[in-house]
Amino acid sequence: MKRRRALQLGMATVLGGLAASRAEAAEAAAEDIQEFGPAMLSVAIAGFTAYGNAAYLSTRNQTPAKQITYDLGARKPTHCIAYPSPKSAGAHAMTMSTDGKWTFSATHVPGELFRWDHTTAQMSVIHRSLGNLPYSMTTAPDGMVFIGMYNADDPENPDDPGGQVWQYHPLSGALTSLGSVTPVTGSQYARWIAADLAHVYVATTQNGVLVRRARSGGNWTVIHRISGGPSTGYNGLAIGGGKVFATTGDTVLRMNLDGTGLQAIAGGKGPGTPYFDKASGSLFVTGSTGGIYELPSEGSSLLSRGTAPPGTQHKGLTRLATGHLAGCTAVGKVWDLDPATGKYDEVDIAQTMPAAVGPEHVQSIAASGTSVLWVGGHGGIMMHNLATGGSKRFAVQGEAKAMGVSGDWLVAAMYPTTTIHGINRITGDQVNFATIGHSQYRPMDLEVEPGTGRVFIATKPNSGTMNGALTVLDPATSGSIRVVTPVLDQQAITSVDLDGGRCFVAGDIAGGAAYPAPETDLRAQVAVLDSATLRTISTFTPDPAGKSLHSIAHLNGVVYGVFSNPAGHWFAWDMDTSRKIAGGVLPGWGEVVRQAGYVFASVYTDGATSSAIYRLGPGLSTAKLRYSELGEGWYTAPQLAFRGTGLSAWTLKGTNIAQVDLTV
Repeated sequence: MKRRRALQLGMATVLGGLAASRAEAAEAAAEDIQEFGPAMLSVAIAGFTAYGNAAYLSTRNQTPAKQITYDLGARKPTHCIAYPSPKSAGAHAMTMSTDGKWTFSATHVPGELFRWDHTTAQMSVIHRSLGNLPYSMTTAPDGMVFIGMYNADDPENPDDPGGQVWQYHPLSGALTSLGSVTPVTGSQYARWIAADLAHVYVATTQNGVLVRRARSGGNWTVIHRISGGPSTGYNGLAIGGGKVFATTGDTVLRMNLDGTGLQAIAGGKGPGTPYFDKASGSLFVTGSTGGIYELPSEGSSLLSRGTAPPGTQHKGLTRLATGHLAGCTAVGKVWDLDPATGKYDEVDIAQTMPAAVGPEHVQSIAASGTSVLWVGGHGGIMMHNLATGGSKRFAVQGEAKAMGVSGDWLVAAMYPTTTIHGINRITGDQVNFATIGHSQYRPMDLEVEPGTGRVFIATKPNSGTMNGALTVLDPATSGSIRVVTPVLDQQAITSVDLDGGRCFVAGDIAGGAAYPAPETDLRAQVAVLDSATLRTISTFTPDPAGKSLHSIAHLNGVVYGVFSNPAGHWFAWDMDTSRKIAGGVLPGWGEVVRQAGYVFASVYTDGATSSAIYRLGPGLSTAKLRYSELGEGWYTAPQLAFRGTGLSAWTLKGTNIAQVDLTV
């Protein structure tokens, strides 16, 4: 199961039975689904660890996940094995034993701990019940292994607040809880972890708190906290040479082991993944804009050692005995850098080990005409011509969370950079039109205005501030980007719909079901804007209990929408009378779309392990089921992409492209 669905699994599961009893199946069509093969192929990487010249990588979003062995000296992959866990989708958490004999990794979901024995080439399951999302792992100098969790909303552990830390003893096999960092940090993510002989250290994302705990016992205590304005927290953590290193923003923080003696060293352009090299005493870090830097033992500034392609997301790095640096990117490329010359080389695992490639869960889809479907994934966007059977993959940096077609351009809103990326549908050329910025973090929806080709994008920030943004850009006009924030005060923007010169946007007070809603009387609202001036015409609150709207669409004076919190609640709101005229509970949330005089919803079912399609209107008091049991293929939320102006649409059946007929 993918990360966002894992975060929201508990709520969806609880409501699943209730929803099934309230959603009518009176209009269920003969489910004549036509499948066209995998929608997205990739070798996206979740985890990385290394010992000597051997590196070990875990795939992301393939099911089951795979572990890849890579020879950093020979610069080639040598082995690929699937985890013996059919539902595993990746392993962010990986580490090595101190002697290099074993590789430990923890997959999600379910959270299972594995050991790869390099001598016997065998993968063994150690524990099957860590929780729903192991996120970090490290090995202390004495060989003890520590695992950091995101574990909130786990149906098997409903009282777990998240932020659990486990200690695993490789020789005895004992697994011991060190408690949760959540009560101290306020964050449910034990995102980064490090350990020495005396303490375990954890750094969080979201609010940015660095804590430690004595291995002999006691409580978690704060040794550093990021303060001042919105924050995405820490980007990485390492210890060595009697110091703690943490990266955040454009800064590397260096401090004593108890948090005293803090030094803030800037200049790294978004330093992220840190690696402390015992041999040289230096810290090496990767940057979000491509830079790779060294911080010498007593240095006071970051020294540039080379440059990766801009926007590269690094999953880890190491230093070889030759002095070269090596690492892996999120899109499945292993790199080598000679710091003496700055020479940087990459090897694409997809090209050198086809066995590592597989179908991944989809981020977004967009149709072009009646036969072409664009599919967004992690590190790539694929174009499928379903009439000819031809497909082409375009490498991109990040995840294409939302897409649309404007003129000759396929336009994608990228996570986590908020870059607005373009692929020319005629030439295949790629450009970055602009970056949204403005503390935004996750693109949620993208719509193209008929006639003008302008692109409207809904985004949300990271937790800590709720003001989302509406971004408008004309791909045909250089420098045309306009970012409007706030649109709805103290609300993220999750959905945008364009109709009749008006722009309808949906709000979210809780940051999605993944984050607790703030203590406020405010509820998720819908705003209506003039699409030309972007001035607000009106707002309304469709549900007094609604905290997180996921998607909306307007048809003939009625706004239809689906909530993610409470999950699956849907409504039809009459703009003239300012009242709800229909509604109920669907099995889950997903995209609401208007097409050819009707409104449809493609939503999760069965605790977010499958999906279904419903008709919501017009003129209905209960939702009508059209297609069910479409399987588990979405990373974000289920979507529809209509073929031209009719009622034939593309969606997914599992991880395959599927064509459905929604004729009424």
